[in-house]
Amino acid sequence: MRILPYQIKDLVFFPYLSINVNYSCLFFRCDNRNFTKNQEKCNDNLLSNKTFGFLSDTSKSKIRKAINLLLYLSPKQKTGIVETKKNFTYQITFTTLTLPSKQIHSDAEITQKCLHDFLNILRKNYGLLHYVWKAEKQENGNIHYHLTTNIFIHWKDLREIWNLCMEKLGYVTQYENNMKKFHKYGFKVRTEKLETWSYLEQKSAYEYGQKTNWRNPNSTDIHSVINIKDLAAYVSEYFTKQPLTNIQLEEYKHCTTQIKQSEIIIKKLEKQIKTNEYKYGNELSELNNIIKFNLQVIDENKKRIEKYSHLFVNSRVWFLSRTLSGFKCSLSLDSTEECEEIENYMNLNKNEVKQKDSCTLIFSDVKKLAANGCKQLKNAFDFELENHIAMKTANREFNLKI
Repeated sequence: MRILPYQIKDLVFFPYLSINVNYSCLFFRCDNRNFTKNQEKCNDNLLSNKTFGFLSDTSKSKIRKAINLLLYLSPKQKTGIVETKKNFTYQITFTTLTLPSKQIHSDAEITQKCLHDFLNILRKNYGLLHYVWKAEKQENGNIHYHLTTNIFIHWKDLREIWNLCMEKLGYVTQYENNMKKFHKYGFKVRTEKLETWSYLEQKSAYEYGQKTNWRNPNSTDIHSVINIKDLAAYVSEYFTKQPLTNIQLEEYKHCTTQIKQSEIIIKKLEKQIKTNEYKYGNELSELNNIIKFNLQVIDENKKRIEKYSHLFVNSRVWFLSRTLSGFKCSLSLDSTEECEEIENYMNLNKNEVKQKDSCTLIFSDVKKLAANGCKQLKNAFDFELENHIAMKTANREFNLKI
């Protein structure tokens, strides 16, 4: 297979290779191209994307790319824990941060005052640079966060920092008061939790709570991902899962669409009435009846989806560190050496190449490309990535100084 520029009328199309961590895309681009109507429509859709409060396909794609990039930047490391005197190998950490008592603040306030402060402490004291987080709701309506990064922090330190951040809104004190009230006359078993939390485990938790005066709740959970084979797929699936089943999601989308359509109709009719065009007669009465009907539609659909409202996060749902966001590596194949590398690889690995209408996909990760002769492409990818991280880090430091 030869990769050569081609010409259509006065336009010359040059070969480019877009390199991602786990696949590459070969395409041709004209440098003086204009947007087509379809391209403009796609851009408009992205700007006005209606996802009904859920992760869009675009968001899911960004999260998956960020996690793959995080793993690429995170070689396996060995570390040890003093208490157990055991060494183990890790690549990334996967942590869940929860509230120890009933949520009494808005999702946005907890994210701003607790999670952001938590991340700032990790940046300052532990060198946190690359991370992805996502917010979800528990069945009890409390918000909680999933965080993945490539720095190792002892679970005791992690819990202490998160509890410190939550106490700014009083959640540790609220937990302390609740526990002292519940165990007012000594240890009391939670019978409703015995299926998942045994008597001995509850007794041990009670003794620890007494020892710490109920000021160090178990609000963090570090998941073990050591023995998971396809780590990128596992973490990506965890981060991109939706709060509702497919059937529930369809009902929610249908109801939300009905509400929005009725709101548009009401707004339009109210505008007509204000112009005094239908001030008298049957026409005015008919318009008011239509408005009344649509108000009923809104009310009925809001009641139908009320049962799901406690599962929705009413603030930012996910976020990437700057270093993992917006990275693109698109190389012009004007270098003979780089062009020959990818040509040879595609000819020898045809089972990994899939031809599309507008591009050619190469399903191979960057490291495999380098191991099979594409060293220049990997060097170019690493160079672009290094510059991207340096620029994002410098921008953040500059903004902090202002």
